[in-house]
Amino acid sequence: MAVASLRPLSALVNSVAAAGLMVALVLVLAALAPASHGAAVCTVDWGGTADAEAMTGFLHANAFFYHSPDTMANATLCGATLRFSSPPSSVTYALYAASSDTPAAYTRVFADTTTSSINAIGGDAYEVELVQKLPLVAGKYYALAVTSSETGVMYREPAALPALTCDGGISYTRSFSASSTVLPSSLGAVNTSTAEMMGGSLTICPSCPMPPHVRGGTFFSSSSVVGGERMAPGDTATYWCLLSRAAGISIVCQGDGAYDREPPMCIRPSPPPPASHPP
Repeated sequence: MAVASLRPLSALVNSVAAAGLMVALVLVLAALAPASHGAAVCTVDWGGTADAEAMTGFLHANAFFYHSPDTMANATLCGATLRFSSPPSSVTYALYAASSDTPAAYTRVFADTTTSSINAIGGDAYEVELVQKLPLVAGKYYALAVTSSETGVMYREPAALPALTCDGGISYTRSFSASSTVLPSSLGAVNTSTAEMMGGSLTICPSCPMPPHVRGGTFFSSSSVVGGERMAPGDTATYWCLLSRAAGISIVCQGDGAYDREPPMCIRPSPPPPASHPP
């Protein structure tokens, strides 16, 4: 479920009225070309088709380090694919975080308890539907884990780890695997390897900061990022000027971590010039 943030209208209306601004406001929208806020979307392959393993009731995870300084513009984990020669119809997933690359340090920070569909996108690749984007913090380790109660034949591939990717923004560090249908609170008891990865890919997207408040106006924002403290590409915020009947104006978070335009400004119209009188 998307996280929505609604700014109350009543307090702002009262403050405007108290200031004596009881005139119609007009909505001024200044379009702005998006500025670069870091790298664009980065999709990196986790592995190929060197080894296939059939598992009924499986758990797999790949771990990575998100580097500091933050070269990915407040990145979010916004997509993932898995590689199967015979896929299950659905999976569940969870994100784990750790301060060090020690298996017991990886603790679950988000889990989607509903099953997520996986969609064929060509060949042996299947896209996992991430209902919400998962925010990343530079300087931390993460692991994306997937599990299913169905039978799936997943590919794994030998890898020299750690492996640096995404222009130095991400390092893959290890994988986890188990015959389990449970996403545990910690990965400390799950088998781990630093010599192979589960087949698939990971997509990292920059995110936008939360939209700013505007004087004399209010806005509604809908964030698809867990926690609702960032805006992912495609998320929108709609602004309205108080005491104005103008339609709401929306700004959209873009794939480079910037909005497609500046938020509107709610301003008073200029007074008419004084009437001229004959001498």
